[in-house]
Amino acid sequence: MRIVLFNYTGAKPNPVYDILAAALAKRGHVVIVGATDENSKIVWYNAQGEILGTVPTRSEVLGRLNIPIVSAILARVSKIGLMQQVRHDVLAVSPDIIQVNTNVNPWILALNLPRGVQATYDIRQINESVDERLRTRIQEKLQLYRYRIFTRYIFKHSFFCHREAARHIVGEDWPHKVSVIPVGVDNAFLEIETSQLANKVNGEPLNFVYVGTLSRLRNLQQLFYAADILRQEMKGFKITLVGPDRSNGFYQHTIDELNLNEYVAIEPPLPYEAVPTFLANQHVGLAFVPDRPTWHYQPTIKILEYRALGLPILSTDVASHREFIQDGVNGVMVQDNPESIAAGMRRFLQDGEFFNHMVSNARQMRRGLTWDQIAEAYEHVYQQLLLTDRR
Repeated sequence: MRIVLFNYTGAKPNPVYDILAAALAKRGHVVIVGATDENSKIVWYNAQGEILGTVPTRSEVLGRLNIPIVSAILARVSKIGLMQQVRHDVLAVSPDIIQVNTNVNPWILALNLPRGVQATYDIRQINESVDERLRTRIQEKLQLYRYRIFTRYIFKHSFFCHREAARHIVGEDWPHKVSVIPVGVDNAFLEIETSQLANKVNGEPLNFVYVGTLSRLRNLQQLFYAADILRQEMKGFKITLVGPDRSNGFYQHTIDELNLNEYVAIEPPLPYEAVPTFLANQHVGLAFVPDRPTWHYQPTIKILEYRALGLPILSTDVASHREFIQDGVNGVMVQDNPESIAAGMRRFLQDGEFFNHMVSNARQMRRGLTWDQIAEAYEHVYQQLLLTDRR
């Protein structure tokens, strides 16, 4: 099959499509990916990362026009023009499957396609109640409405990463309309031998680790306030956050302000291939997320990685994470407040027998779907869509 994966979600697109493209290519398919680069320009490249072409950005099309109302109108028009150019580029490669992950006029890539071409819509994350501003809430509600229109009436088939997300958008009859294919984990998380995982040595701190983007929306300061509570009672712990800092220094400033540098550290992001080995040398994975509807609809990638590797996990008690953590067995579930987080950390720190029990269980409960298995699942749906189209 010839497959186009279009991932237009911002200046820093999720790398999932690159990983999926590589997995599909290994299965013998020709895969082309469209995504934005560091300059927000849409770039076309193959599964090997070779650049095939680009699409002009809206700023290049509009120039430097600064008349507010006119600029706003032209910006909307230019988005349609941009997607029409994308459609032209996509159809030029004669695809069998187009998979679309964007909120920018995705319908342009779905309507009036040549026979034999199937367009699918991919909803990877639903943002709901990310903050309290009225404007944001209205925008979220409008986007949810668009999702329902796109999945029910525009695209012949859609994908979600979790059944709760599918149910929320499509309704109870979602199994008849869409496919749910979860996120995979890199083979390296499963291939590291259990014997290679770090054991806590007497006298060294217990290492809690968070891997992911450090954005203000994640409310990670809750972890700092929990550390501030806990250090009044005991030492012997360290929280390390690893990832790109999108908070403009807010998190480091908070650490400094609370005088927590002995207990909390921010480290720069690691190359993805280095993450499994790094995590193998930690003791407890932090899967903290704000208790918002978004995280009840889909789990974080980090919790999949912690589970595959065999780390005990401390997580916010959100619905999607309950599938990966049995409270008191392979992890601890906490509420979204510093007192509860501190209490969860205290359980790991105070009771050595409890901690060893968690470690043993987490290592016995290792599991995860590889990207080859995920690619196979997409491949199966693609084949069924094309088979149906030929009838």
